[in-house]
Amino acid sequence: MLLASALALGGCDWPAGNRDQAVYSAVFKAAGERPPGRVLVAHDRTATIDEIFFGEAAEARTSVRRRFGKAGDALLDSFVENAKVEHPVARERLAEAVGPPLVFASQEELAALFRSDSDGWSRFRTKYSTDILLRVSPVAYDGKQALLYAGTSCGPLCGSGMIFLLEERGGEWIVIDSAQMWVS
Repeated sequence: MLLASALALGGCDWPAGNRDQAVYSAVFKAAGERPPGRVLVAHDRTATIDEIFFGEAAEARTSVRRRFGKAGDALLDSFVENAKVEHPVARERLAEAVGPPLVFASQEELAALFRSDSDGWSRFRTKYSTDILLRVSPVAYDGKQALLYAGTSCGPLCGSGMIFLLEERGGEWIVIDSAQMWVS
């Protein structure tokens, strides 16, 4: 539930034709309400398969297939292929979907905060006035289905990551299944 409370927001309208924003909105809407004014910090680069599967990228497709029998092969292939390397996050689309306040942090900024000592989360909280760090994958599509990873961290042993399977129904993206990938 940590991911749900961290990702949550109220209602959010999205422009027609903007599929990424619509998918992000559906995922965050399914998570429920985020406390008003709670800052969310997002990586400015997408999560990779190695990160999502803790270095077991070779098993990613099989693992996702086991969890999402409803997902087509082309969708699974697209998800794995799109997440092989980091991509810039579509900032405007994610910001519109999540709602304010949302701040983006670069890998360099985060590396400086989380250097080798144990005070990284203290520095993070001081800099951003929050303890929630969001990471998303690129959205993978196959027709009317989409697959997306979203994970949050809030401390050294605090966080979770999930993959969401969505389907477009009547022009709206709906979360039809989700799977917990990790929790700490």
